[in-house]
Amino acid sequence: MANSILKAAAGTALLAALSTGASAQVTHFGAGCAGGSGLTPTIDITGFAEVTANFSVDIATGIPGTLSILIIGGSNTSWLGSPLPLDLGFAGLTGCNLNVSYDSTLTFIADANGDISLPISGAGFTAGTTVYAQAFALDPGVGTLGGMTDGMEVIIGPGQVGPLVISEFMKDSGFISDSSGEWVEIFNPTGADIDIEGYTLSDLDFDSTILDNGGLGVIVPAGGYLVVGNEDDQALNGNVPVGYEYGVNGQFFLSNSGDEIVLTDLAGGVVDRVMYDNGVIWPDTSGKSIAVDVASLDINGNDDGVNWAHATCTIAGGPVCNPDLGTPGYANSACTTTPCGGGGGPTGDLIITEIMNNPSAVSDNDGEWFEVYNTTAAPIDMMGYTIIAGGSPSSEVISSSVVVPAGGYALFARISDPLINGGLPTPAYDYVDGWNLGNGSQTVKILDGSSGTVFELSYDNGATFPDPNGMSMNLDPTKLNGTDAAIGTNWCTATSAYGLGDLGTPGAANDVCP
Repeated sequence: MANSILKAAAGTALLAALSTGASAQVTHFGAGCAGGSGLTPTIDITGFAEVTANFSVDIATGIPGTLSILIIGGSNTSWLGSPLPLDLGFAGLTGCNLNVSYDSTLTFIADANGDISLPISGAGFTAGTTVYAQAFALDPGVGTLGGMTDGMEVIIGPGQVGPLVISEFMKDSGFISDSSGEWVEIFNPTGADIDIEGYTLSDLDFDSTILDNGGLGVIVPAGGYLVVGNEDDQALNGNVPVGYEYGVNGQFFLSNSGDEIVLTDLAGGVVDRVMYDNGVIWPDTSGKSIAVDVASLDINGNDDGVNWAHATCTIAGGPVCNPDLGTPGYANSACTTTPCGGGGGPTGDLIITEIMNNPSAVSDNDGEWFEVYNTTAAPIDMMGYTIIAGGSPSSEVISSSVVVPAGGYALFARISDPLINGGLPTPAYDYVDGWNLGNGSQTVKILDGSSGTVFELSYDNGATFPDPNGMSMNLDPTKLNGTDAAIGTNWCTATSAYGLGDLGTPGAANDVCP
């Protein structure tokens, strides 16, 4: 129901106060009672009840389509001179108590699930008021007209003051223990550095830590990010660039179920906060950080769990590659790392799809080449990757940017000059003289920047892989995945001519195998 309807229906200062919202200062008191069906309705708040945000009062009756009444009051101690709670047996509600003063009411009908959600805007109201609420649900039975919820106290909060924004957090690392692997990322949208030394990081229970760096400052850079975490040693925290270790002063932990992250300034104002749940609305998978969408990167947009998603970039780093997903310290929409390939076998994100190990138009030293294909939906930069085959040296670290487009190819050649290499198109990368592709049997590998295996195949002098002269070995284009690409029977000799007459499709889609 629209907020305007809510306000018009009540028309009271109390409802207006309730509509302000609070910094999630919500407590329950008293006891609810069951109706004739045996069900006891419940009442709660979703979101932060505060002046700068929207939230909702949620009532669950369990009975589809039943009449429900929200009771709003300014007291939970007395009403019309009578002390509370008040036994409502005289009103046909045997065993039920009125827990709040009956100052205003709103009437609603439960939906098909027996639920009611009343969205309320916090804009334009005054902070600091305490409001009480209780709900009745029509559920007639022997001796009772229905059931009632317990009482709910809501303290209206002042809201968030910004400008800093909580933009990402890791509550449940799959790679490192929670005590070392938890972290929170803070974004500064302004054009000036902001020092948050002396600020408090807390939840809404007992966890609290003051950011104290001995007077040296805790800086969130202009237009940039600061990662604060339980452990700042990257050898212990999973290679996360923690700029401030909050575990040294106070206690702050992120629950693996539902919890809150609240950043409070020196004046006690809530700079920003998020309240995540246990996977109902918010993402909830171990080993993946939770990051707000860049379109909702502000103190109000990050209130809603639907604006958050799991990161898709590998944290990586070294000396041991962290396969957890997250973007600590940089934009949530950008990947600056490559996946870990070790431990679980080849990833198959990049595969070798064509090999010219024995050209005929020119010598092997001049005309060898191979082709790499990206099986993923995102471009991959191979700078820092290692290619391994034969020769001396047998491995080479790729020393310049080689971006393999999503679903596309990159050509690697021994020599880039088409007047020497047999007429190849321009390669993406020239590997060093000495590194070579053997004419008999050879294992060829691609390793990522953390020495994890991305792809590996072993051609075998004609036993299962083809063994041509003047023709490339060519993976069937229907087999473009890491598993099939390593099987020799999925390869054949190329049939298309290039350059000076050798056969192959360097840097382009392969010929179909018979």
